[in-house]
Amino acid sequence: MGIFLITMYTVVGCCYVENQGAQLIMNYSQLFSLVIIFIGYIGAILEHKTHLKKSIAMGLAATVLWFCLPFWLKLDHYELVLLYEDRFFEFSELFFFIFVAMSYVIALEEFGFFKFIQAALSRYHLSTRKLFWIVTSLAFFLSPLLDNLTTALLMGQLLLSFARSHRNLIQLGFIGIVIAANAGGVFSPFGDITSLMIWQEGHIQFLEFFPLFIPSLVTYLIPAFALSRAIHDLPLTERQAESIWDHWPAISIFMTFMGTILFTLIAEHAVGFPPVFGMLAGLMMLAILERTVLPQKHVHTDIFKRMGQIDFDTILFFYGLTLAVEALQLLNILELMARFLYQTFPEMLMCYTPAWQLNLGHIFIGLLSAIIDNIPMMAAVLKMNLNCSLGSWQLLTLTTGVGGSLLSLGSAAGIGLMGLAPKEYNFQKHLKWTPIILIGYFGGVASHFILNAKSFL
Repeated sequence: MGIFLITMYTVVGCCYVENQGAQLIMNYSQLFSLVIIFIGYIGAILEHKTHLKKSIAMGLAATVLWFCLPFWLKLDHYELVLLYEDRFFEFSELFFFIFVAMSYVIALEEFGFFKFIQAALSRYHLSTRKLFWIVTSLAFFLSPLLDNLTTALLMGQLLLSFARSHRNLIQLGFIGIVIAANAGGVFSPFGDITSLMIWQEGHIQFLEFFPLFIPSLVTYLIPAFALSRAIHDLPLTERQAESIWDHWPAISIFMTFMGTILFTLIAEHAVGFPPVFGMLAGLMMLAILERTVLPQKHVHTDIFKRMGQIDFDTILFFYGLTLAVEALQLLNILELMARFLYQTFPEMLMCYTPAWQLNLGHIFIGLLSAIIDNIPMMAAVLKMNLNCSLGSWQLLTLTTGVGGSLLSLGSAAGIGLMGLAPKEYNFQKHLKWTPIILIGYFGGVASHFILNAKSFL
């Protein structure tokens, strides 16, 4: 609730700015658009009560906003089409990334990859609490190498393969995975899109991400300890260990998946190869692998039939959210919010030191990113051309990376896991732990100020 209050206070504050008196700067079209997207969020949050998929609410909100845009911005048909095509291409990259990642996760499940991992770990006599620490730790350390969404999907499916009947573990484990995946993505430019944006702008060099390791670890460990204490510590059913050669088809699919991710990242940064093409190439490699290399008993598997198992509700929710937030950006709402949080709001808190105004703005931007997607928020901040120290840029990377963990709808990792186990993990169940996650958020911020104090000079 506190995050919603901060958002509403920001919106109200954006309506006025101190410039030779109070001057109205947010017009009725901007306020109306905020009401529409707020209704879309409420519809997504109440999914379990209305029995309407979250993608429907957010998709309708995006449709209304884009229908009104040409009237508000006075665009002709050609200009509107250009705007929409540009935004739709951005979404298509996200769509195919999620689509291919989910296809691989489903294939790994069908070929028994997660059962193989389960059998390999059974020798250690795991309990539900030990399993929680294993999957969340893996999520934290894999996220910098892959990305937070792919990591969350893999660890979520691994947890389900172990403990599908332990609803308490699935609920708390999914929350822990979201926190760990988002935190782990901070100290690497490849772990999160916002980290990549700051790296590409040249504000932080590659090795300068590593001082964020301890602050990221703090944001993960504080809520993780609280979550682990709430887990019913029960022994897990053991499986007989199996030979690695019995599961070489599943392992080959996993290696192809990792190769797809690495190829996509390297090709994009080396020659500017669009990520969507790299992911689609990986999907075709999966189809070829299944038809020509894997044993005959798996030949009946049709990659296109498997696509029917993909959670399209999650993908279409991303579609609605992406276009709705892009509409806010076109209406300059995100820029107004950023300006308010960096200038007006710190002065309201009696903070007049420019450096601390920037740092307070970074902290509030992170909180706001739990509701509004962190990527366009980061873009709005970068457009302001802030004069920040290295420590301040690192703080922005930390807050925008982990702020989305406060709500299940606040990050790609959370939204993706909502599709894996909607009954066990949803908005309300995540919201119960938001205060603890918030403590971890401020703990990470405090540790960054203490450990990396020299970077702020």
